[in-house]
Amino acid sequence: MIPKPDLRIPEQKTASLSFCDTSPKAFRAWTKQLPMANIGEVSRQLYHAIIEVNQLFTSPALRMQFLELIRDKIHFVCNELSRHYLGRSVALPEKQRKIANLSQALQLHLAAGYKACVLEFLEHGGTGKNRKPLATAIYRAITELSATIVRSHQLYCPSPGHSWLECHRLYQFAREHRLADIPVDDSALPHRKSSTINSCYKRLLLLGCARPNQLRQSELVQVYELLDTWSDFTQCGPETGDDSLFVIKPESDIPPVYRSLLEDKLEEDHYCFDTRKLSSMIQEAIQNRREHGHYDTDLHIPDSTSETLLTHLSQALGILAKRNFNRIASHGSLQVCVGLTAAHYFIAGEKSFAEFLTGNDLNQQHSPDGENLFGRSFRQNGDIWSGAHDASPSEDRLYSADTPINFRTAGGTAITAATDKNRPQAHMTSLVNTSPGGYCVSWNTDVPGQLQAGEILGVREQRSHPWSLALVRWIRQARNQGTQIGIELIAPSAAPCAVKLIQKVGNSSEYLRALLLPEISVAGQAATLVTPRLPFQPGSRISLLQDGREEQGLLKEKLTATGSISQFELKLHKATLGPDDTHLATGTHEDEFDSLWPSL
Repeated sequence: MIPKPDLRIPEQKTASLSFCDTSPKAFRAWTKQLPMANIGEVSRQLYHAIIEVNQLFTSPALRMQFLELIRDKIHFVCNELSRHYLGRSVALPEKQRKIANLSQALQLHLAAGYKACVLEFLEHGGTGKNRKPLATAIYRAITELSATIVRSHQLYCPSPGHSWLECHRLYQFAREHRLADIPVDDSALPHRKSSTINSCYKRLLLLGCARPNQLRQSELVQVYELLDTWSDFTQCGPETGDDSLFVIKPESDIPPVYRSLLEDKLEEDHYCFDTRKLSSMIQEAIQNRREHGHYDTDLHIPDSTSETLLTHLSQALGILAKRNFNRIASHGSLQVCVGLTAAHYFIAGEKSFAEFLTGNDLNQQHSPDGENLFGRSFRQNGDIWSGAHDASPSEDRLYSADTPINFRTAGGTAITAATDKNRPQAHMTSLVNTSPGGYCVSWNTDVPGQLQAGEILGVREQRSHPWSLALVRWIRQARNQGTQIGIELIAPSAAPCAVKLIQKVGNSSEYLRALLLPEISVAGQAATLVTPRLPFQPGSRISLLQDGREEQGLLKEKLTATGSISQFELKLHKATLGPDDTHLATGTHEDEFDSLWPSL
């Protein structure tokens, strides 16, 4: 008798299916007539069908055939349903939360069916004649449970109960009975046609080690695809060695943990997971890109993969950096504004970007009729960042049928009841703990839709204090505690400014919002500039508008980059000459005439 893994499976209590005959031919015919264009109806039919299949008295081979026939259908539906809850507010409305729960339920039921097949194959023939189907059932169970764990991370929620625990148990059983390296066909893989239990389990472990609560939803999908083949460069098992970075407790419902963070003595059944080789390979790929312009590595890395994301993965899978500051439990509140648009607005003294540009206009005094030409140009062109994802609140409603009529004054200024509502909002959050390096806060009110990992924030503890600049480092949905956010301070203060890219050929870009962090000479820290993520890059020549003057400068090393912003070391040149003084200019920049050569 082979000891069976301890798995939770549904009770078998029906002898037939209500929607078709219990034969492969009838079941296949039913799947072909599913209304795949009607996601609501096909979701309903698949949900009830998978429950019935799991409760059916039948052989494990027949159950496997039924599960394999609807597996791709469930994957398709889950992908379609994700459009309703991904890319939205972290705290989902009731309807979207139910849709996310439906996706989880579909794949949890699918995983339960494969787990039932595992136990039934062991009862009917053990690991002898059933090795291939048994390996397939274990592989499928782990991959379906993994999908629910990925979705939980995308929603910053805890993983479904027992999901990690059952993955550990399934892998341990497969390893002990030499099933872990049997190839299994899988059409859902992004980069190969088949995989093994060993690979799919290590892929899940890598996700758990990658600090997923610090990643954006789109980044999580990208990371999980990368990890498909990267798992081959890791080691897992008791023989890995006691110097591995991560440790797995197979009888715990948690991902791998850093060995250095363990406080309790390790149990004898623990095993190790070593990612140091992979971390070094990622770092080497980053270095190759910086030197040669492309990732030259044995790792599969698409050219579109950002260096910021790879740096995060290299650090997460490498040596754990010690925390610089201790956390202190705190009470009170923290005022927070979300996004570069809101941070610029409040740091500028609650001025819109148009008002800020008007106040810094260099040409106003030289206009023939005294009109602010820069302001007129801005009114004509509009705020090109007004449609950005962090321009709070969303302006989608301006295209709806109930849009109020906007009347305009003679000067062209719009008058609408919604003007004040369009201005960025500041939110009150509750402090959980603090440290000199940041905060942990609990969001009690509605969470803004643009709040996500890597987003820039303006924060202040008192209304009399200046706004500090910070980043969202991680997000989690805690049971009965709402949404908690980890905030890292990057500067105690910042100066609002506008920046535009100076092109070698053609016109320069429009002015965009930016925040200037002053030089700290005592710490030897140069001035830095926080800009939108695009279009600025290291080496870009820029024009900076601040305090009524315009200066040219150079963006040097990129110090920080997230999905929303970049922070560059800044080198400013002397201020540009005023309009009446341009004839005095005698010096030229080395590439000032680049656009002239082809025309001569």
